Amino acid sequence: MGLSTFWYVVSWLIGSLALVLAFSVMGSHLSFPVATNFSQLLVCLSFILTLGRCIYLANMLSRMQRKMTEKNQQLVQAMKRVQELATRDELTNIENRRSLMEILAVEQKRFQRGGTPFCIAILDLDGFKSVNDNFGHAAGDMVLKTFVEIVRNEMRLSDHFARYGGDEFVLVLTGTTVSEGVTALDRICAETEVYDWSKFGQGIVLTASIGITDFRPGETIDAAFQRADMALYAAKSAGRNRVMISPDSFDTSSDGTTIRAF
Repeated sequence: MGLSTFWYVVSWLIGSLALVLAFSVMGSHLSFPVATNFSQLLVCLSFILTLGRCIYLANMLSRMQRKMTEKNQQLVQAMKRVQELATRDELTNIENRRSLMEILAVEQKRFQRGGTPFCIAILDLDGFKSVNDNFGHAAGDMVLKTFVEIVRNEMRLSDHFARYGGDEFVLVLTGTTVSEGVTALDRICAETEVYDWSKFGQGIVLTASIGITDFRPGETIDAAFQRADMALYAAKSAGRNRVMISPDSFDTSSDGTTIRAF
């Protein structure tokens, strides 16, 4: 079933030659139900043609099998692409909003089963709207992609990063308390502030505001997410370019970026 057409033809020719030799050498002992040499020749030809037909069918089935394998591989690739489109943001190639909700549901179950902590951080680029307004959406797209790389450089492989909408992103810090998570978030703020955004447009200056909260026993994902969003709003209200922690979490400051509860 794995031979090419050429080798099927070769196999048929070899088989036909073997049949001719067999009939020539052993013909008198085969007790053909025919009397004349011509009739025996016809019987020999019928064997050869039958062999050829079997080989032809085997070749056809082999080609069909190869085509089915190729189609199945194409289908698998198409399904993977559909899955990526359904779960990843097309512009930044990170998780999208739908995938984020699934991730949070998984982390919630892990927390409920074994108490594994996790934090939700909402990140927003300060002044991003002015980039689109003054320099166009192409420049805005480059800014978003660059910000994603800044965050990726500071996050761990076990964390999840998703685009929630526009210039708003969500970072899920797995197996992490707020006191541990703010260190990385503070570095993100610092890196965003010092980055040379002017390469995408003269005079562009951007910073990041971040709100973070931990997931707590007995609450829903929506409740935790709303608390993180309130912390982000407080960071914006307090002057932007800072990490703000939700109430009853950790409050301290480090590396020059304000980190405090409200």
